Amino acid sequence: MRHATLLLAALLFSLPVTARAVDVTEPPDLSGDVGSPSAVTLTNGRNTVSGTLATPDDRQDNFTVTVPTGHRLRAVRLTIEGGGFIGAVTFNLSESRTSSGPFTMGLPMPAGTYYVQVVTDFSTGTSWTMSFFVAPEDAGPICGDGALDAGEGCDDGNATECDGCSNACTVVVSGCQIEGACVAEAAAHPTIDCIGCNPERSRTAWSPLPRDRRCDDDTFCTERDACDGAGNCAGIPRTCDDGDACTTDACDETSAMCTAAPIPLCGVDAGMDAGAITSDAGATTEDDAGRVG
Repeated sequence: MRHATLLLAALLFSLPVTARAVDVTEPPDLSGDVGSPSAVTLTNGRNTVSGTLATPDDRQDNFTVTVPTGHRLRAVRLTIEGGGFIGAVTFNLSESRTSSGPFTMGLPMPAGTYYVQVVTDFSTGTSWTMSFFVAPEDAGPICGDGALDAGEGCDDGNATECDGCSNACTVVVSGCQIEGACVAEAAAHPTIDCIGCNPERSRTAWSPLPRDRRCDDDTFCTERDACDGAGNCAGIPRTCDDGDACTTDACDETSAMCTAAPIPLCGVDAGMDAGAITSDAGATTEDDAGRVG
């Protein structure tokens, strides 16, 4: 039994160890000193480094990323979260970005250490994330690494479906993945006009569509129906006017039509009726001059 235990232990120690991708997030705070950057050693796969900047106390994040021997840095991407970012993110002292997107200069890069500086000015609470995709030197095309390889229609460096590039690196509809299907951006729910795919709200659930979008509230007695921005469709009361001052006009939802009810003693007859004497039998009508008509 002792020999079997020792053999099992020897086998376990001899198995290759697969390093897990690195995920670095503040705190602790990344260095604000350009002369002594924080050090991050990358491993195989997608590694991320994230931070938050706020002037005047924390204007810079400086760090280095080291690609291990036998590997290459295939893709680098920046994501800035929240508005108000005024600044730049510089990778390897050679390429800067001021908004979300991929870095492209010199990629793929061999094993080595590369410098990153994130600087902001007049911005408060800006969060950022950088992803670094590392792969062995002899690795072939990898879908999802952010690098467009031969045979790939696209590669946006993420595992999100329905964002224009699928997990198989083929071009697909750009929009939302809802209830197992890709829904194009701004497309409405099949039966509800004022909710749909609104990526600014959610990429995975039905969301309210923009205000004033045309819709139909399925009510005859309203018109100019429009979305209210909260997922509801509403219109203004339908105008039912037959142009006749001697009718009371209304909208009948049941019959889905405008109605006009005559107003008694209205119109041309009003003057005569007011100055005439009518017998109970209604046979004759005598006017004020005494003539019988």
